Amino acid sequence: MKGLFFCQLCILRKITLVLLKKLSIYILLLFLCTQCTNSDQTQIESKFTRSIPTDIPKNIQFGHILFDYTFDNVPEDGNPDEYKRENSVNETFYFAISNEREFGPSYQFEISKDWQNDYINVEFDVSKPSGYEPDPLNHQGFLVISAERDGLDSFVIYKSFPIQELLKTTNRQMVDVWQRMTVWYQIPPAIQIGDQLKFYIWNPSAGNIHIDNFKATHWPKKLDLSDYGISHSVYENNYEDERMKNATTEKAARGIRSVVISTENQFGKGFSNTIMGMNAEQGDYIHVSLRALKYHHSLNDKSTAKLVYTIRNAEYFYQTFSVDTRIWSEGEQLLDTWKKIDYWFKIPKQVNERDKIEIYTYNPNNTPVFIDDIKIDVWKPNVNL
Repeated sequence: MKGLFFCQLCILRKITLVLLKKLSIYILLLFLCTQCTNSDQTQIESKFTRSIPTDIPKNIQFGHILFDYTFDNVPEDGNPDEYKRENSVNETFYFAISNEREFGPSYQFEISKDWQNDYINVEFDVSKPSGYEPDPLNHQGFLVISAERDGLDSFVIYKSFPIQELLKTTNRQMVDVWQRMTVWYQIPPAIQIGDQLKFYIWNPSAGNIHIDNFKATHWPKKLDLSDYGISHSVYENNYEDERMKNATTEKAARGIRSVVISTENQFGKGFSNTIMGMNAEQGDYIHVSLRALKYHHSLNDKSTAKLVYTIRNAEYFYQTFSVDTRIWSEGEQLLDTWKKIDYWFKIPKQVNERDKIEIYTYNPNNTPVFIDDIKIDVWKPNVNL
């Protein structure tokens, strides 16, 4: 019996040694393979150039959308041959700019407020099909930003951004692939209220280029409120009163009701009081916050719902600020989602305590916008708190 037990023990030792030897060989091969893989990966990475992100200017904040065109529909006066679907970004239409046409659709609007030194962010998807030219990289596409004054055929500013140079600075190419281009442009001091600002893509030579998702947004300087603090609230309404003619239970940010403004009921219930009645004075800030929701995609800032701010006196201050084009987050418009929006107004020096301030929402369009939880506060200098 002892001999049998000793024999079995020897067999187990031999099996164990064989397994250990095989395991050692496996570990060695795995190590060598890993080194080879790491070496190959290092060689690949040494030849691969990653895209460089575009720097965002500091001390600015999102203001509103100027225009946001996706070319998803051919307009009534558009040329169907210029709206194509083949190899698109998301299987929708894009715009093809040929050298015969040279110019893509342009978007123009009037500067109505002091935007000097603010920033405009312009973004667009761009692609160039190969096969149009012997050298597909030899193209002359440009993003152009210009401004005209008093209807004269002369430029207050004219700035062109060669697309090829934009690609080089971010280590990318666009032949047979779509690339998202981003340009930050600071509005120069030469720009005045009333100037016409214009954006377009110009393609004078070297074959077609394709454009999609062309948008521009306004980014003003961040408001410095370090010397101010909230003093008191003068108005708050979450629109729960069912007697309001444009109250609705279709949507609500809080509670069960909001108000909906459109061509059917153009005005949302607002606020009206004298500066004295608000316990405010020259130099104070009026802070208006509200929540807004929409179903539609806004193409531009021209035909949108507005927040209206007026001071009724001899000067009669009247300003409007878009609501639709501020319903935005992370670079995209929000649809069927509530968005909190903040507006700030500084009471000017040319007022007296008996002048009346009026604040309300207004929408002359048939695209409904829902408003809820409006609140108005007075902010005073810290020394006056």
